[in-house]
Amino acid sequence: MDAARIETCRSDLEAVVVAVSGEIDVLLRARLVGSIRAAVDLPGVKTVVVDLAHTSFIDASGIGALVIGRNAARTVGVGYRVIGVAGQVRQVLEITNMIDALVDPAWPDRDGVMRSGFTEPSAYPAYRPTRPSVSR
Repeated sequence: MDAARIETCRSDLEAVVVAVSGEIDVLLRARLVGSIRAAVDLPGVKTVVVDLAHTSFIDASGIGALVIGRNAARTVGVGYRVIGVAGQVRQVLEITNMIDALVDPAWPDRDGVMRSGFTEPSAYPAYRPTRPSVSR
């Protein structure tokens, strides 16, 4: 079992990245929902990006957390993107027909995200964490 981590970082005053690593399951669900909602509620935020590039597993409760986050963002008019979807995570989202609901094909892939200013916080220390990361 991978230790799960959530890091929330601001790339500027308008964009927030919620980077998740490890497994998104029932044990991480509440923390992920809380992190996404906190990001959506930050003053001035216009886009929340959930980066799953280092996520090794997702179950139905994890998918539910991503949908709750999307709905929270839509409710207040904040953009919402899920990026870095690959491997088992992509397979589960495709099997459950959630890939199109959560992943915008027009949004840059991980390399495009790095070039555009959204990056994984641990790889680019210029990002300021807005919440401490927690491991289980």
